[in-house]
Amino acid sequence: MNERLYRLILVVLGLYWLAIFIGTHLPPSAVRNVHVSDKLQHLVAYAILTVLLRLALGRVFRSAADWMTISIVLAYGAVDEWLQPLVNRGAELADWFADAAGAAVGISLCGLLRLVYTRLLVRKSAVEELAET
Repeated sequence: MNERLYRLILVVLGLYWLAIFIGTHLPPSAVRNVHVSDKLQHLVAYAILTVLLRLALGRVFRSAADWMTISIVLAYGAVDEWLQPLVNRGAELADWFADAAGAAVGISLCGLLRLVYTRLLVRKSAVEELAET
């Protein structure tokens, strides 16, 4: 991954993480009902957070990036739920489970993308070898 793309990922990760932190710590009266399941919102938000964090950590912690990402996201989800009563929002274990499901979806997507990328590289290499002969 080139330096420019990596910096972009870090900026997007930081802004996204800040946005979900603010969103989960607004008082209930300030939150508009979007008619989507709260658990689905948690799952999608944490899947995106997981993908962004995995992309950021993968450059530095290659072999341990998956486990580090999952650990950080699960810990953040727990802290996020723990802090919500401070702004008159309910802390629910079910929300944390939805966060964990989102982390699992996100890390699975990263693995699938790595697999596809690796296969494309192998195929490209094989085609180049054939072209040289």
